[in-house]
Amino acid sequence: MGNVGMSNASLMAQVQADTMKKAMDVQEREVLSLLQNTLQTPTQNVPSQNVAALTGLGQKLDIKG
Repeated sequence: MGNVGMSNASLMAQVQADTMKKAMDVQEREVLSLLQNTLQTPTQNVPSQNVAALTGLGQKLDIKG
């Protein structure tokens, strides 16, 4: 009975690892797509607020120091 529990734990760990890898792949593709879109748009015409909104980067920075 102990081996069955270990097999289930190993299987669950593998499923979780595979799920995390797929999620990371999807996120990577989305970021690459956003970066390609921003590179195709001339930078001087895109306000920095719009770039931050597109990429989600730089929205929670505390620069008051």
